[in-house]
Amino acid sequence: MNDSENANSFERAHAAAERARTFLSGYPNVLSVGVGTKQIAGAATDTWCVSVSVRTKVSADQLPAAALIPSSIDGVPTDVTETGEIGPLMIDPKDGIDSYELNTYRPLRGGIKLGTAWASTAGIEPNLKGMGTLGCIVLTNETPPHHVALTNWHVVFDVLPHGPVGQPHADPGSTCCGSTEMIGNVYKIAQDTFTPPAPNILPVDAALCSLTDGLKWVAAQGTAGRGTSSPTDPMASIRDLKQTTPAPPPNLAVKKRGARTGLTTGTISNFSTAKTITVGARTFNGFDMTATSPPYYLSLPVLQIRADLGPIFTINAATLAPTCQLTAPGHTFTNGDIVYVFDVVGMVQLNQTAYKVGTVVPAAGTLTLLDLNGAPINSTAFTAYASGGKVGMFQPFSLPGDSGSIVCDTSNNVVGLLFGGNRGTAKLPPGAIANACHIADVMAEMKVTVPLTAATPGVQTVPANNNPFKAITSASQTHAMAKLQNDLLDTAHGTAIAHAMLAHEREVRELIRTNKRVAARWRRISEPELVEGFLAALFEPALPVVANPHDAKRTLNRFADTLMRFASVRLREDLARWRRLLISMLDLTYGEILVSLGPGSGVAISPIEQ
Repeated sequence: MNDSENANSFERAHAAAERARTFLSGYPNVLSVGVGTKQIAGAATDTWCVSVSVRTKVSADQLPAAALIPSSIDGVPTDVTETGEIGPLMIDPKDGIDSYELNTYRPLRGGIKLGTAWASTAGIEPNLKGMGTLGCIVLTNETPPHHVALTNWHVVFDVLPHGPVGQPHADPGSTCCGSTEMIGNVYKIAQDTFTPPAPNILPVDAALCSLTDGLKWVAAQGTAGRGTSSPTDPMASIRDLKQTTPAPPPNLAVKKRGARTGLTTGTISNFSTAKTITVGARTFNGFDMTATSPPYYLSLPVLQIRADLGPIFTINAATLAPTCQLTAPGHTFTNGDIVYVFDVVGMVQLNQTAYKVGTVVPAAGTLTLLDLNGAPINSTAFTAYASGGKVGMFQPFSLPGDSGSIVCDTSNNVVGLLFGGNRGTAKLPPGAIANACHIADVMAEMKVTVPLTAATPGVQTVPANNNPFKAITSASQTHAMAKLQNDLLDTAHGTAIAHAMLAHEREVRELIRTNKRVAARWRRISEPELVEGFLAALFEPALPVVANPHDAKRTLNRFADTLMRFASVRLREDLARWRRLLISMLDLTYGEILVSLGPGSGVAISPIEQ
């Protein structure tokens, strides 16, 4: 390898980006820092660089010297990309119906719509806070493995723990998850691994949904076609793009199939975007989603993907006028299209910006430019056009509703799990930038294996006893935990309690199954009158949670004492933290409990009776 090739290496750029995070992340406008490829006049090159994403790109003459991003770091060039804020890609079920995926797929496959539900006295109702995409079917690293659907944490967050998931009816305005369309329950979410725990800090944005016994599925992604007869693409292998040896190729072409935008293509512009923050005394690299609702932070680096352009045409003229007009012979744009301009010489103010198309004269090859709000682009003060330039049709890589999509390269190798995208700026429309967790990180954190096949995959069947949380006949009993979780998340202080429930449920279930003393104490709690009273209170908030608080407190305290003897360190810590508060609430009605978890509550909580 010669000196110039060695200078332009992924390894060298990666090392420079890692060092750059220690100081660039302190710049208020910087969203993330990573290793990518440099763009010149809006066109990608093969030159590795330290890639810096900012909310808004500001010219050097408008910034103080201390806020200027260096042109190079350790001899590696830098490149600054305006992305605006990045947020999760969920959608209201009734929004964007014209372009949203409405088919119900059997067998299940990747790239289809995934919604959540919860129960009320009216039966199973949709969770209208958002819907996303089923990425693919994966197998847990257990014996025997569970068949689960992979999606994002934020897609199922509102119905944890173990709330029902499914697919929509044909009429998205009525319900998202009817009883005949439910496919399973939330099985597991990505968990904070910090000690002490830091709320909403996750290694990856991922969740698993346990599938109902007997469902048919294929280890594949949908393609451009829609409908149950459309072809699928297999998932050939796993490609870990965090590895420096062998280094990934620059500007790797990728694709994804999402429930909102279907099959789209893009290019990886940043292979390890992250931002350094400090939690307590620990510093780590991660990705900031604190501008979203709910706010959260991913502690592992992620991929950044730039949307590909559609048809591109050569510009040979641009006017200095109150409404700028381009001439691009043979273009096929129409009024209202979004286009992207780059590589213009002379009138450089047009470059690297998206526009709406105004008036078009196909015979002359002209089009006028409007900003994304529809106002004319006044170019009278711009530098005169000299030569060259390209104008291409903008097509989003992902939009709200695509959260949870699997990202593959053009050889069907899985590289990532999509979770977010840009919200749009004055120059950049929504869908131009997407972010995805590295699939290798997702598999390691969620302890799953992606079924792979080099050929057209066959239909498989979910085995018996696959879903430990599957529904029983009564709607109120079936989804009582989902409703409880949903109610807790709507209070000021309930989220932490809900997360503690989810984090420890599996361990508690295992202790009940394997430890005779724990099981004996549990049987006292699960007596019919206690269970029925609690279920009734969930749906009638004026009823007391238990009929006899004194006996219930004594029973629960004895169960907690037994758990403290046999539980893990983390479960013991959370028991010590929450035990007194939760058991004391047995004096209240369910409605009073929810009020007591709200801000500024005056509801008194009595001491625990031993």
